[in-house]
Amino acid sequence: MEKYNYRIYMTPGKSKLKNNDMIRIDLYGSCTIKDVNELKGFNFIYITKGHTDKTQLHGKEVERKVRYLKIFKKDKSSYNRLN
Repeated sequence: MEKYNYRIYMTPGKSKLKNNDMIRIDLYGSCTIKDVNELKGFNFIYITKGHTDKTQLHGKEVERKVRYLKIFKKDKSSYNRLN
C-alpha cells in the first residue's frame, strides 16, 4: 500500500477526531475504510454514500471514493445517543 492512500477532512478549527464529529474522507485507489488507522477507535455511520471519480495523485491518475461519515467512540454510551 502507498503511504498516503486516504485523506480526512474535518470541520474547520478541529485538529483531532472526537466523538460525534462529522468528517469527509477521500479513499484513493484500493483503500477501504478499514485501512484508516485514525478510525480504529471509532464506530461510524454513513451520512451519505458520497461519490467515486478519478483524480491526479503524485502524477498518476487514481480512483477516489469520497465518503461522508459521523463518528462515535467505541463505548456503550455512544450507542444510547443514537436512539
